[in-house]
Amino acid sequence: MWSGIAVDIVVVAEIAPSGDDHACRWITLRHAVDHIHIVATLTRQDGRKPNLRGNWFAMRAACCRAETRYGLRRTTPPSTGDVRPH
Repeated sequence: MWSGIAVDIVVVAEIAPSGDDHACRWITLRHAVDHIHIVATLTRQDGRKPNLRGNWFAMRAACCRAETRYGLRRTTPPSTGDVRPH
């Protein structure tokens, strides 16, 4: 289950698109029964940088799908409040 969730997230984030042998390298860490952490390099094997702009929304959707599919506890996204200086 956890490996499938991790793969879904790195694919939709374009960190490691399916079939891309030059994609960024990544690993999954599971240190508790209820969650994982994904650690990825942000340089592809061919030296280019991945395009991560706007991928937060795709990653969030993949997390929500996994929560529904596997009956996991629903999470809320972090606050995206106004952080500009006043």
